Amino acid sequence: MNDTVAPFSSARLQSGLVTDDEFDLVYNVPWRRVSARYWTPVEVAARAALWLTEGGAKTVLDIGSGVGKFCLVGASTRPARFVGIEHRYGLVSAARSAAQSLNLSRQTMFIHAEVSLELMRGYSALYVFNPFGENLYASTAQLDDQVELGKKRYWRDVWLVEETLRLMPVGGRLVTYHGYGGRIPDSMDLKHEEPIGSDILRLWVKTDRLPSGSYLETDAGVLHIPAGKSFRADNAASEVLYVDDDTALLRAVERALSAHGLGITCASSASAALELIQAQAERFSVVVTDLEMPGMSGLELADHIRKLAPHVRILLYSGAPAATIDAVGRVDAIAAKPTSMKELAIRVRALMAPDEPQFIG
Repeated sequence: MNDTVAPFSSARLQSGLVTDDEFDLVYNVPWRRVSARYWTPVEVAARAALWLTEGGAKTVLDIGSGVGKFCLVGASTRPARFVGIEHRYGLVSAARSAAQSLNLSRQTMFIHAEVSLELMRGYSALYVFNPFGENLYASTAQLDDQVELGKKRYWRDVWLVEETLRLMPVGGRLVTYHGYGGRIPDSMDLKHEEPIGSDILRLWVKTDRLPSGSYLETDAGVLHIPAGKSFRADNAASEVLYVDDDTALLRAVERALSAHGLGITCASSASAALELIQAQAERFSVVVTDLEMPGMSGLELADHIRKLAPHVRILLYSGAPAATIDAVGRVDAIAAKPTSMKELAIRVRALMAPDEPQFIG
């Protein structure tokens, strides 16, 4: 149960007279204490909800909804249903309890889950308030130790949102506050931009244009990155991209390399891998790719990567005899299938080390 029932009505909330301290009384004390850092301010939530629904959206998705503050404010002020995805069960429970206290259970839904394409795709209105930033905090600065956090998870979740935006229907709306760390396709137009609270609130609307690049929200403003260009803030690329159309092997390699301490992202086709490289080449230091795949071969993928991201080293992982593969100058190494996962991890680490010689075979 909450320590205190909120002493305000929905009508008063709609009028804009409810302060954050007042609204937060609907939560237990531990969640109130961290509100200024983690939860969307009332004023920001009301503005974001307006922008997301004024185009006619009947359902809004909050990615990383925490205790549900944005959804509750939105459901109180707009004629739409608000859905939140949150990976901490304690926060989901707090959100559901608050919704009950405010008589908003029918206008809201809070899902306890990690983000996924299955859960996010299909919505035409999305809200993101730096939902993955905690993955990059020191452990002492994180909210608690109830979930596994880290750079690998950060980049995975960022990529899932990028894919969701790519699949969003024309007319779909995205509102960002403090960004989310990933790219926004330039087929989305920036319609509104307003300094509010501690950052800038932005509304993006999907058009029917084909994307020719992407936008990246930075502290200095919105940066446009043409397709095929990478943006590297530093030289800290440390992740492996594994590409294979064999889904069973894809998952086996993912588990094995993760167990060997390597950050890894998987793609089930060369075209999906190429999209990742085009969008976020700065993430990856090594690409491990199968040779024979539908649509685009591993060597064709390697040729594209050489042009787009010359810093990335490429390991061809193939069952074909090395002597039969025209790989000279196109990849940095070849590993034969089958091989032990330990040996594969050793080969990948050798490519990651800048002082190691390149090798074939």
